[in-house]
Amino acid sequence: MRRANDPTIEAREAKSASRSASTTKTAAPTSVAAGHYYQGRQGQRFFARLAQAGVLRFAGEGFEDDAAVAAGIGFTDVVKRPTGRADEVTAAELRFGRQVLEDKLAALGGPALVFPFKQAAVALVGKFEGNGWLDRTFVGCRLFVMPGPYERRDSADLTIATLAAALA
Repeated sequence: MRRANDPTIEAREAKSASRSASTTKTAAPTSVAAGHYYQGRQGQRFFARLAQAGVLRFAGEGFEDDAAVAAGIGFTDVVKRPTGRADEVTAAELRFGRQVLEDKLAALGGPALVFPFKQAAVALVGKFEGNGWLDRTFVGCRLFVMPGPYERRDSADLTIATLAAALA
């Protein structure tokens, strides 16, 4: 069975990130148990938003992350330890994970990074207002932060449309 954070799977996924890569702070236990990224409620919303943007086409068979990898979307976590909450990650783990991620992204040539959760972006590039495309980069990668789960739908739709325009 495939497990999230399996180095073999991660290497395959990282190499396939020709269009974009999704980055989280740490893997959720729900996803680790399933062996696939973003299997919780918030993660499923992320996949729905990628589909809304036209970046991901999922036929309903298998798992969404497999379809995403086939479409050139890679996945990674800054910290390779599953946690129930992002605030369980230590500063030392973030520093180490950031360096590893910098090295991986440098080798990929700067795909767009799509953050399903704002905390992961803040951990990498510092605080900022709002969501959508950020006015900064990380290792040459353009950065996009998905709208939060309680964002008004009309506002979220406008933000997701900018992702569609850039990546679809």
